[in-house]
Amino acid sequence: MESETPSNVFDHVLRHARTHLIEIGWVHSDADIVYIDTTYLRWWQQSRSEWERTHTRDREPLREAIAEYFRRRYDEETAQALFIVWTFTLELRARETE
Repeated sequence: MESETPSNVFDHVLRHARTHLIEIGWVHSDADIVYIDTTYLRWWQQSRSEWERTHTRDREPLREAIAEYFRRRYDEETAQALFIVWTFTLELRARETE
């Protein structure tokens, strides 16, 4: 049996989320993209002073806003899958620009 390393867990969770989205035929919504980009940019700007002081950013407000948005628009499994895919994507985006 394969050990549960963080990388294996990450791969499993992301694969499960992507599989669900493919199975239901989800195609991105322009409204989702606009909301995600707007929310991300607002969070990025609001956390700028924290970054300058500590070189960290509290990602919880961003995650909470995204999770709530998807819960309002989609069934639970789809909302979770979208949340997983987008939070991983935005984490990579944040790390790229920090």
